[in-house]
Amino acid sequence: MRSMRIADVFFTLLAIVSLDLTAAASDQVISLPAGWIFNGEPISVGTDGIAVVIYRLKIPPDPTQPYDSSRVLQVVGNEQFHNDFPSVARIEYSATGQHLLAVHVDYEEVSGTSLLTNQGQVLWTKSDSRAFSFSTTGEVVYAWTPGGNHVEVFSVTGNSLHIFDIEAPLIGAVVLGSGQQAVLMAGHSLICLDALSSSSIWQIDLPFQYPEIWQAWVLDPSRFILKLLGGAFVVVRTNGLVEYTYDPMALGAADPVKESTDYARYGLSSGPSAGTLTLFDRSSVTHTLDLASGQLTPKTIDTTPPQGFELSPYLLWQQIFFFSRNQIVVRQIPDP
Repeated sequence: MRSMRIADVFFTLLAIVSLDLTAAASDQVISLPAGWIFNGEPISVGTDGIAVVIYRLKIPPDPTQPYDSSRVLQVVGNEQFHNDFPSVARIEYSATGQHLLAVHVDYEEVSGTSLLTNQGQVLWTKSDSRAFSFSTTGEVVYAWTPGGNHVEVFSVTGNSLHIFDIEAPLIGAVVLGSGQQAVLMAGHSLICLDALSSSSIWQIDLPFQYPEIWQAWVLDPSRFILKLLGGAFVVVRTNGLVEYTYDPMALGAADPVKESTDYARYGLSSGPSAGTLTLFDRSSVTHTLDLASGQLTPKTIDTTPPQGFELSPYLLWQQIFFFSRNQIVVRQIPDP
């Protein structure tokens, strides 16, 4: 294992004041430290704040390698916490918003993952290339390798709790709650295993005509989403019930105006209320999906960027984001 030097956490007070009069009155404007820029991603939203990764420009400029460091910047209320790392490619808040995962890269290869508190304290760093994520409730952290056969569960203090095994190559995993159960994905099958008995609690076999599973992410403590290739997705409850299937091909075939490609281009976000999702494609019209009825309801939002800003591709927790070289604007989407 290679060691990784982690800079000390810094704490400052952040005055969130708009310096750009073209921003809407309700927009939150975050000014970045001098010499640092934000490229529109990565970004994560927690229950109490947001986190972004910003980059320090090299001096003198180097067009082949423009940055010499990355910084995880957390904005919680009127406070700012930041941690400097050589290079961070992905960040993820837990469901509670109390912890944040920061994934490090070295020459575009994952080299380790750190767990931070939402106050900027580094709890631990594990220098390996596995994919780390939080359980559905954020109580524990787990790690797995695509194509591997194991899922390891850790406490937030970094102690290994147990390992789930599967014979088939893994294409995804979701650990439930406190880590006693895990859903392991192989091929078109989802198998929920119990840590104590090592037995299967439930199994779902998706139809083989379904596209491949591309990604799995937590919607809420009782649901997770399987994103499939081609824009389709499946909402699964943690008790093994398939709650909803979004099929762009079927939607396009039934729509005299829109094509299946129109339905396939959306990104997903939770809310605006329990049991709903927001579909977003960076246009001024979002769609709220009610999981119980399957109804899609259009909603017009203001995606006009302040002068000199670009719109981020993300809609998270009913917020959209704009960025310039040295500022980030957060805009809350109003309730219907």
